[in-house]
Amino acid sequence: MSEINTLKTDHHLEADFHQPVSFESINGLHRIFRNAIEYEQYKRLRLNVNSPGGEFSALTHYLWYLKAMRHQAVEVATLGQIQVASAAAIMVSMGDIGHRAAYPHTEFVYHFARLGRVERLTAQKADYLRKEIEDVDRTMLDQLVEHIAPAVGQQSFPRGDIKIGRSRFVAKAGMNLAECKRKMRADLERLFLLDMSITAEQARDFYLIDTIKLPEGGL
Repeated sequence: MSEINTLKTDHHLEADFHQPVSFESINGLHRIFRNAIEYEQYKRLRLNVNSPGGEFSALTHYLWYLKAMRHQAVEVATLGQIQVASAAAIMVSMGDIGHRAAYPHTEFVYHFARLGRVERLTAQKADYLRKEIEDVDRTMLDQLVEHIAPAVGQQSFPRGDIKIGRSRFVAKAGMNLAECKRKMRADLERLFLLDMSITAEQARDFYLIDTIKLPEGGL
């Protein structure tokens, strides 16, 4: 595991997460954030992510801790940097609404949980694993929809018509909250099943991030 670099200012702490999502890397991030919150009294954190993703079980642990931080009124901003995929993409999208950003060249890939290497697989074991993966997928999608629904509000979803490969996502407006959540869930499920790279602009149109950072005159 590579080191998680940090930058401290008077106002916030930044952490560079540039590695796969695993229990080891998430626990390392957990320790950095816990120290910043409990001992250094930071209330604003920023997570810079450039990662191929990794273990969804480790992502679940991160989301559990993220919920605990929110209970302590800690702001968690996220920045997707170059390539952000799988569990790492969820980490970016689950940042605080209004504080989730990416660069114009950032690429995102969203998909459902995948099996790693499984030995001696029986029919019974395969059925159990299928149900377990379906539960993980459903829980992850439900959490994401609930998180981004306030950002959508009474706007259309997606923001505009989007074409990814041969699949087209048509914007729809004028929905009540329940209708909006159903459309969000259906469209995001299709996006996850496509398992294809999307641009930062497309991620913003799906409300998976909020802003695209522009050059500010420095290196």
